[in-house]
Formats: sequence, structure tokens, C-alpha cells
Amino acid sequence: MTQDPDTFTVRKEQHDRMVQAYDYLRSHNFVETTDDVALRMGVNRSSIRSALSRGGTYMSVNLIDGFLEAFDGIFSRAWLVDGEGEMLAGGELFSTSPHPTRSDRVTYIMEQEGLTYGEMTKEVGLSNASTLFRITRYGQRPQDATLDKILRRFPRYRREWLYAGIEPMLSAQEQTDEATASPMEILDEEALAKSTALPYHPSQTMRFPLVEDPAVAGTLTSFGDPDPDGVRMIEVPVDRHYRGIYRIFTVQGDSMDDGSSKSLSEGDRVLARSVDRDYWLDGLHTRDWLYFIFVTRSEGIVIKQVVGQDPRQGLFKLHSLNPFYHDFDLHVEEVVAIYNVIEIVSRRLTV
Repeated sequence: MTQDPDTFTVRKEQHDRMVQAYDYLRSHNFVETTDDVALRMGVNRSSIRSALSRGGTYMSVNLIDGFLEAFDGIFSRAWLVDGEGEMLAGGELFSTSPHPTRSDRVTYIMEQEGLTYGEMTKEVGLSNASTLFRITRYGQRPQDATLDKILRRFPRYRREWLYAGIEPMLSAQEQTDEATASPMEILDEEALAKSTALPYHPSQTMRFPLVEDPAVAGTLTSFGDPDPDGVRMIEVPVDRHYRGIYRIFTVQGDSMDDGSSKSLSEGDRVLARSVDRDYWLDGLHTRDWLYFIFVTRSEGIVIKQVVGQDPRQGLFKLHSLNPFYHDFDLHVEEVVAIYNVIEIVSRRLTV
């Protein structure tokens, strides 16, 4: 049966306007692909791919209404159906999601779970860490199979959120658990046994042990207990619950101060996370972390930039920002613990 020419023209024009609307959603961070549109609409992916293909002509009012319902309040129905008025129902809109893309959401999960590339790779069963690196560093869109592995390991995140950014982020049970949990219930017993980061107030502050013997940002001298148990707890504002071994160190000396915005100055306190010994000779993630703290057996605690690693010889080449200090090698046998510096938690103002 041949389609009426007028009907064909109407459908073609509706199709072209839907493609414009889809382009708007992409450019304003609401979706990445037609698959995201299909997930939000709850329909078959192939039908949406066909409907929004550049050379396509198929369109129906039912599909338009489903599209409008999925993206409520953004587009004008009169414009999409009849071409009347303006495309937008209420003016320019941008996505307000803090994690608009799949790669953003994978990165967020890694941060929330407090995992490195290597740890996350093992947790979810990926073949190598480069997959996660490309996703989080270069924004490569993760495949469905990768997302499925993440969801199997971390089922508290909703599939609709991870795939297409559809809120809420957490499953209904997780939302209930978080709303009713006391600060000490946020971490399970196993996590509490392994963690030195104790929740002080959910999602606002946490307390971390302070290493009273300062990190010596200078020479390898003046060191007491090589890895002391912090007895003084420092409260720090946080945007997530840290899991793992964390400590706060105080910077002493000027070797990491070159006057730049990246300097660490005398008296600065930094939050640092313990690096598992299994990763020491695999190569520290110097692209992810700017500075590392080394706790040594006989020389002291030092905070430096790692500019070279020789796993075969077991050597780290350490660098100071201050040009008056020379680079030096540190052998792994001298190292008791390594921490990567997460952030500066307090800074003294000097004149």
C-alpha cells in the first residue's frame, strides 16, 4: 500500500524535528546516544535507532508522545507534532546531572568505592586496567558488558542510572538503608576492621588519624615510629565515605615549595591513602596522583613527586619541587609504607 504523499511529508517533517530534538539533548548533556533515549523511553533500542537515523522517514505521534514523556518539560509538543511555535517548551535548558555521561558515572563509582584502577579492575573482573583508564581519563563510552560487570559487583547502583543517568542513583533498599543508618553503620564490620576513616557525620565530615610526627618535606631525617597509630583524630569535610587506610600528615620543610600553586608548604596537612604493597613494584600511578608519602625504616617520612620507577631494581626516583633540592633514589627495601596524597585538608597562611 502506497503512503499518501501528504502523510509522507508530515511524517518526514516530524522525523526531522525529532532528530533536531535529539541533537539538542546530546549537545546539552541529557543523553549520549540513541540507546540512552530508548532506555529513558523504555522501548526497543533498534526502533529508536531507526526512528532517529539521519536518512530515516519513519515517525508516529505515539512515539513522539513517548519521547515527550521521557524528557518532560523540555520540548513543545505543538512544535514536534505540527511544527508550530518554538522547539523548547520553556527556554534553554541544560542537564543538571553531575554525572551526565556513562564514563562520568563509572568514575563516580570508583571514587565512591575508594578504588584505584587496579583494584577496580580486579573487583569487577575486567581483563586489564587500561579499560577503566580509557573510560575515566579519556571519556571513552563504556560498553554494556563493562557496565554489567560493575553492576554485578556493586548492585546498590541502579542499572537505569548507570546506563542512562536516570535517577535515583541507588536501589530503593540502598536509599532506605542510607536514610536510616547511623554514622557507625555506614561502614560494615569488615570495612570498619580494615579502615581508619571513621564516619563522624554522614556525607558531611569524617575523622582521620593524624600522624603527629610530620612528613618531612626535605631530607630523610627526624623520624620516630615508622607507621604510628594515630591517636588524634582530625575532622575533615568530605563528599563521600572513604574506605581504606587513610592518614593525615603534616608537611615540614620547604623542599616541596617552589612558589607555584602546586606547592606544599610548611605546616600544610594532607590527607593520604595507603597504597597496597602489591602495587608498589607494578608501578605507582603517577598520572593519577601528584605526590606520594614514603614511610621508611630508618630515615624518616618523606613527601615527594615520583619521577622515575625501576621495578626490576626496586628503585623509586624522588623529586622535590624546590630546585635547591636534588633528586634521589629510594630502594623498596627501605620502605615500610607508601601513601598517595589525596588533597590538602588545611593550610597555614604566611606572610
